[in-house]
Amino acid sequence: MKPPLTKEERESLFPYATKEQLDFLLNHVKQGFKTKFLNIMADKKVTLVRSQDVTLVEIEKDASSWILEDYIDYGKGNYLGRCACNRKLRRVFTVKHVVTGRRIDYGEDHLMQFLGIDENILRDIVKDASIIHLELDELLIKIKENQYGYEILEDLDGMEIPEDIQAHINANVPLLDRQINRLYRKLREIERNVRKQQEESLMKALLEEKNRMLQQIEREHRRLEAIVEKVRQNLPPNPTKEMIALQLVFNGFSSTLEICHILIDYFGQDGSLSAGVHKRPRIFPSILQHFLEQTEKGNLILMEKIGVEDCIFIPNEDVNIRLEMEDTIEENNEGEEQLTLFL
Repeated sequence: MKPPLTKEERESLFPYATKEQLDFLLNHVKQGFKTKFLNIMADKKVTLVRSQDVTLVEIEKDASSWILEDYIDYGKGNYLGRCACNRKLRRVFTVKHVVTGRRIDYGEDHLMQFLGIDENILRDIVKDASIIHLELDELLIKIKENQYGYEILEDLDGMEIPEDIQAHINANVPLLDRQINRLYRKLREIERNVRKQQEESLMKALLEEKNRMLQQIEREHRRLEAIVEKVRQNLPPNPTKEMIALQLVFNGFSSTLEICHILIDYFGQDGSLSAGVHKRPRIFPSILQHFLEQTEKGNLILMEKIGVEDCIFIPNEDVNIRLEMEDTIEENNEGEEQLTLFL
C-alpha cells in the first residue's frame, strides 16, 4: 500500500474543493475513523482504558465512550506532532470522549498503553486510518483533475444506486475507484443475468420446438401406420415388394428411398444396405426400376431426380381420367346397343 499524502500535501489540495465538498470529505474521514476504531475495539473486546499521562474521571474509564477523532501521519522523519507527555511524534492519534468532549493526543506507545492493546491491533488501526487518508487523497486529486467518474451512471439507467455512492453524487464528490469497480461488477452481473435469461429463453424455445416436432413426428407416424394398414388390407395374397411399393405411391408416398424404408420397416423386406458410398437399401435398385417401368407405361410420373440418391414419383392422374372417360364411352356404347335392340 502506497503511503498517503503528507498533511501539507493534502491541505494544498483543499482550495480546489468547494466548501460543501470539503465538508463532506472531512466528515467522511472523521466518520471513517470512528467506525473503524469502534469496530476494532469491539472485535478485540477493549472495555476499559488506562490513565496515561492524564488523569481520567470515572466516566472516562469506559472504553466504549472513546472514539478516534483524528489521525495524522507527518511522514517518515517528520516529528511535528506532540503526545500528551509532550514527546515529539510522527504519528498522532487524537482520541475523544463522546460524553465529556475531552481530547487527548497520543503516540503509538501511549495509545497502546491507554487502550491496553498490542502492536498487532495498533497496526490494524494505522492501516485502516491510512486507507481512509488514501481515499481522501484520491478524492481531492480527482476534484483537482475534474475526474468524477459519473459517466458509468449512464449505463445504470433504472438500477438502484448504493447509498454510499448516491451520497457522493448528492454532494458532487467524485466516486472512489473501489466504488466505480463495484458498479462495473454490478454491470457485469446484470449482463451475466441477462445472458442467462436469454439462454434460458432460448432453451425454453428450443424445448418447445422439440416438443412440437415430436408431436408432429408422432402424428406423421400414426398417419403412416394408417396408410400402411390400408395398403396391407388391399393387397392380394403373397404380393411382391414391387406391388406393395406401387400401392404406396398410389396412397401418397413419392420418395423411392422412403418407400424402401417403409417396405423394410412394415413389410419385412431385406434391410441390408449397399456397399456403396450412399449406403442405400439393397432393394432400392429393383424398386426404382419397377417405378421407371410404370412410368414408361404411363402409370407414374417421374417428378424429380435428387442426384443419385433418390427419385420422386407420383401417380399419373391422367391415366385415371382416361380410364374413366373410356368407361363412360363404353357405357354410352352399351346404351346405344341396348337402344338399337329396342328399335
